[in-house]
Amino acid sequence: MVWVEINDVTLDDFGDRNAKLGFYIHLYENQYQKWVCNNFIQIKYDKREGKPIDYVGLMNRDWKNYAINPLVKFSYDKRKLIRWRGLWSYIVDNICCGRYLEIWLNEYYIEGLDAYKKYSYVHESLIYGFDEMNRIISLMSFKEGKPILIKAPIDTIEMAWNNAPENNHIVHTFEFGPDGKGYEIDIDYICNMIKDYLEGRNSSKDFQYIAEIESGFLVKLFIQRFYLMLITESDFLKTYE
Repeated sequence: MVWVEINDVTLDDFGDRNAKLGFYIHLYENQYQKWVCNNFIQIKYDKREGKPIDYVGLMNRDWKNYAINPLVKFSYDKRKLIRWRGLWSYIVDNICCGRYLEIWLNEYYIEGLDAYKKYSYVHESLIYGFDEMNRIISLMSFKEGKPILIKAPIDTIEMAWNNAPENNHIVHTFEFGPDGKGYEIDIDYICNMIKDYLEGRNSSKDFQYIAEIESGFLVKLFIQRFYLMLITESDFLKTYE
């Protein structure tokens, strides 16, 4: 990205309270950026939660939200079908079709993870590749709360999967398609999200029919990730001064 200085203005101790700043962000054909812009996210704070600072909105990782992300093709397969095909063939076929797999494993069997040969702990991992000659699976999981890339034999993966009975009835698949279809920028929706942000309104109430309302206090914090306000005229800022 190239930044070009258009004008340089010096304010005396910020005494000019009427100063306004406008930005125009060119998103080219990146559908992901358009989607983020249309789903303007607020930030919430709740000291009672494990993660006191979190995002409000559909970017939150939630089972119900997988299927409504316009940039990811989401699907799932039932355990009975997977066992009929064989776990190895199922993984190989999906990876070759450009799909990632989220699979629940008992980490007691996975070397390199915290629970290995210590205690039973069922958690999801992301399978992203394989070594066909050695029948090795590449996956991402977590160690000490941080993502870790590891490899494990298919026999180990199958053992860990078979011993995760409360979660192994379904395997989720994800196929990334950022430019598969156009996602038009909705300026009215963006303006409404900015208005909610400035007023401190919990916009997650709008999605309570598909996801729970987020609790906590909304933090009026504008961080770099959400520079997507697409303001082209100073009159817009006058409205929400």
